[in-house]
Amino acid sequence: MNSYNVAVRKPIWPEQCACCNDAKETTISIEVIDGDDDEGRILNPKNWPVPCCSLCAEHVQMALSITAKTFLDPIPSLGALFSLVLSLILCATTESIWPLVGVIILIQAVIAFYRWKGIEKAKEMMKPHCCCHGPAVSCVSHSERNGNMHTFSFQNKEYAQRFKTINKES
Repeated sequence: MNSYNVAVRKPIWPEQCACCNDAKETTISIEVIDGDDDEGRILNPKNWPVPCCSLCAEHVQMALSITAKTFLDPIPSLGALFSLVLSLILCATTESIWPLVGVIILIQAVIAFYRWKGIEKAKEMMKPHCCCHGPAVSCVSHSERNGNMHTFSFQNKEYAQRFKTINKES
């Protein structure tokens, strides 16, 4: 999937969904890091409200919730903990590390499958003209050193061009 980068000082968002170009019904927040200091510490993290329709907001939230999950989540972690304890017992009795390696590989496979199913569900929720299942806009950089310049990456070429046009005029 191509992305289209646009740099602006103060973004003005077109009033269409950033994913499918339909009418704006709501917004989703994208995190913007308000620069960093000389030691690399983040200054003033904030969110930009990006316009979207309600259906796109749902599939984006679904995709974000799935990709944020880790092995510490309740569903896979209980099975993982049981398997890990069992493999440690096997390691101690067989004096081999292979049961532990096998369990770690199995846990990673279960997590990957769980995420894949969630992403597939997000894709099923998409309209035929959606540009992607996840966020259509992301903030790729922000620099106070360059006059408070934000650089956004867009998955939707038409929306990126409208964004660029509106922000040139302002």
